[in-house]
Amino acid sequence: MAKPQPNFEPQASTLREMVRKGARIAFRAHALAEMEKDGIVRLDVEAILGRCKVTLIEDRRGEETWRAEGVDCDGRRIVAVVVWKSEEFEIKVITSWAG
Repeated sequence: MAKPQPNFEPQASTLREMVRKGARIAFRAHALAEMEKDGIVRLDVEAILGRCKVTLIEDRRGEETWRAEGVDCDGRRIVAVVVWKSEEFEIKVITSWAG
């Protein structure tokens, strides 16, 4: 019997809604460096966050990170690991890559 997949739709819904409401999207230096390696621009990440699926939630150094996945306008799969800072109305992009 296949193991049931976790449902992270509430978190994905939060990200999509916050992007629509104009949440600030901040990028850590590490994210920008990794994005440059894969030819990803900020608009690509912002766009996928607005229609993403969350596939993993982890605790990293005391922060809950969400792995958001989607495709850019060319159909390329983009992954972004983010932290939702509700008190700051900010989505912090920790890292991102194409794959």
